[in-house]
Amino acid sequence: MRYQTGANRDQLFLTSLSEFVSDDSWARVVELFVEAMPIEEFGFMHSRLNKEGNVPYHPKDMFKLYLYGYRHGIRSANQLARACKINMEVKWLLKGLEPSARKINYFRSNNTQAIKRAHEYFIRLLKQWELVDGKTMVIDGTKIRAQNGKRNNYNSKKIKRHLKHVEGNIEQYLEQLTPLENKAKKSKSDNKKINQLKDKIRYNEQKKEQYQELEKEIENSEDGQVSKVDMDARAVGGKRTGIHVGYNMQTTVDAKHKLIVDVFSGRVNDCHELGKGAQRAKGLLGMDTFDILADTGYYTGSELKKCEDLTVTPYVCPKRPKEYRKDGYGKADFIYDAALDTYLCPQNQQLKTDGKHHRRTDRDEVKIYTSPACNTCTKQTICSPHGRRRRIERSVYQSNKDENDKRLAASPAYYQLRQQMVEHVFGTLKRSWGITHAMVRGKEKVENEFTLAAICYNLTRMVNVLGMKKAKEQLKRLILIIFKGYIPPSDLSSRQILVYPF
Repeated sequence: MRYQTGANRDQLFLTSLSEFVSDDSWARVVELFVEAMPIEEFGFMHSRLNKEGNVPYHPKDMFKLYLYGYRHGIRSANQLARACKINMEVKWLLKGLEPSARKINYFRSNNTQAIKRAHEYFIRLLKQWELVDGKTMVIDGTKIRAQNGKRNNYNSKKIKRHLKHVEGNIEQYLEQLTPLENKAKKSKSDNKKINQLKDKIRYNEQKKEQYQELEKEIENSEDGQVSKVDMDARAVGGKRTGIHVGYNMQTTVDAKHKLIVDVFSGRVNDCHELGKGAQRAKGLLGMDTFDILADTGYYTGSELKKCEDLTVTPYVCPKRPKEYRKDGYGKADFIYDAALDTYLCPQNQQLKTDGKHHRRTDRDEVKIYTSPACNTCTKQTICSPHGRRRRIERSVYQSNKDENDKRLAASPAYYQLRQQMVEHVFGTLKRSWGITHAMVRGKEKVENEFTLAAICYNLTRMVNVLGMKKAKEQLKRLILIIFKGYIPPSDLSSRQILVYPF
């Protein structure tokens, strides 16, 4: 058996880092992409050097590190710092730089607006390259965990339970303390027990004051919740995942190639996010009109109207009507007369409204229709299960719902695109890349983290759609156009020169 000599081993390690990075490596795509970005225009910190002070890390290098890390499921600043020391591709990408975990974390936290502008720029670039057409958008929400546990999230019901427990403890300790203090002669153990009980009472009184302060905060909050670690986190969840403290991340996807157009943090549920998502997508793409597809959670009349006011056509799956007793009358048995604004019941009696708007849920305001004829109707027992006068509720925006339902019934296959588009995105981000929880605290920073993930996802999709060779050619051409003022002859008439939006 022969072994390599010392000279051969030295020769083995005297090589360029570039030889450890294959031509189709993700690191090479990231290198080209970031070099093609006008970083100075986005407002990254330290993109322009001062005359005084130490030389900082260039934002291009830090941006490359994050794009490489998120693609490979490395989001922790400590893990990224370690990758700079042991990962050959990262060493090549950062030219041997080894920033500390704190410096890496600061870049993500202090450049939220710059990363947002980079995403917007990339979306406009994809639109110019005709990878995004802006004709059909799909919006959906996904729940992620925050840096805040259930124990540090409070609502009024939880506070009352805690207060009841603390007050019970105080009463119990007082009952034990009173006979000991009333003793004429106290032993040494009695005095020790008295001091222990007083300490426990003092501790529980402090807890009671804290809970009372939290109760006031909850009363002043918009949604009746308070989180103590991540102030912006809220109790969210669903049937599959259960309740946990986190964020409801809204994602708008272009249907042509499943590219992410926008990400933002919504409320606890989706019912008031459709109009906001449509408005943001319209502003990003500069489109006059497009279709937007969404599931039942977005079926809110006021949001459908917002979309129509924006000249955006919604296709939202309607909610299933409530089922009544088999021998009773359902809402479908009552015929609405739009001219008179009345309902006609199966017994040919009119149900009228006083015109007032009533809020019954967190979705739409409704008008209530009733008839005095219900008091003497022989069918009251089968019409109204509770035995009282029958009431019909109609959304103020029912006409918008009806138009949406007609569109959906006319093109069910078109709506089926929704699940194919958005579930692919969530499957990649959450299952493949492990982005199921936030690494940072605060709504703005969490949105920024998902914007980073969206840039990384879109870049990956661009490579998959165009192919590695063509994607790298596009990025190289962009570098020439932007930074060297050189336009290949073949592109003079066929390709538009990108104008910076910032």
